[in-house]
Amino acid sequence: MTGTTTPTLTVVEVDPCSDQRWAVLAASTGGLFHAPRWLAAMRDAMGIRPRATIVLVDDVPRAGLALGEIDDALGARRSTFPFSDFCDPLGVADPETWRSLSTTIDVAVPYTIRCHRHPALDADPRLRSTAHFGWHDIELGPPEEMWDRLHPQARQNVRRARRDGVTVEVRTDPGAVGDFHRLHTQLRRSKYRMLAQPTEYFEALHAAFAPNDLMVVRAVLDGQVIAGILLLREGDGAYYKFNASLPDALASRANDLVAWTAMYESHHRWQAQRLDLGLSGLDQPGLMRYKRKFATADGELVTYTNDAAPAPHAGAVRRLIDGITAAVVDDPTVPDAALAPVASVLYRHFC
Repeated sequence: MTGTTTPTLTVVEVDPCSDQRWAVLAASTGGLFHAPRWLAAMRDAMGIRPRATIVLVDDVPRAGLALGEIDDALGARRSTFPFSDFCDPLGVADPETWRSLSTTIDVAVPYTIRCHRHPALDADPRLRSTAHFGWHDIELGPPEEMWDRLHPQARQNVRRARRDGVTVEVRTDPGAVGDFHRLHTQLRRSKYRMLAQPTEYFEALHAAFAPNDLMVVRAVLDGQVIAGILLLREGDGAYYKFNASLPDALASRANDLVAWTAMYESHHRWQAQRLDLGLSGLDQPGLMRYKRKFATADGELVTYTNDAAPAPHAGAVRRLIDGITAAVVDDPTVPDAALAPVASVLYRHFC
């Protein structure tokens, strides 16, 4: 008589920046925001301690969850994963796996997960959905097929930008990243009244991904950079991480030309199979319309939180941070270059 062996299930906590089991799981079922080098870049630039929980079945990693541990002036909290568009639990096909994976959630500490909507998380009584976002994705392939799938308005805008003299450059050097950061800073300040991510954030991304897995696609008109996209690659996917443009770029239709070039170059240079267009706020209808002209798939991202109360002083500290941010961003006598040291101090508190 032959017996059956019950699989051994183990839950372990690891450093996802260095643990090989997390690296294997992230490479097989994850994406950019699960990659050890992304997590390490956020650790180094933003001072976040990465941690991951892994479910092992007979010592083989089957499911995982990466989170950042933060303990600062706003109090202790946990987030999966700070400064990422989303960071889905990996390998969670049923509520039982989620229960095993989420045993380390401390109900006494504020906890946030932003991911694609998931039935197991919807059913978890410890969590509730508190915010919703749009998400778009592009299937990449032969250029003629991608071109034919574009919205007619996008094709028209690409032709118009070229006709009006807009040219495109693809760069991977630190100078191009620095130029993009300055453009990004201007956009965040003028359009959203917000600080841009600090200089060290972009330096960490360049160190982790360039030259082979980072591209800056930028539009130039009359010798001036007027629009750009910063792309990252992980596995067979390309990721549209940031877009920035000057107000004049809207009239030149440079943003559409840059997006089309990002599609083409992601497939041509990287052999990427898809281009993730990332998160869009539902209160940004213009951005949603822009992405829909190119996207072949869309979905919903959800922020799940527990009901743990923030630290008693968190509200006062948040108001202080918001007040300092508004004071420097709204003051026309403060040059854009002066915002960088302010962002270096404050931005890590925005998660």
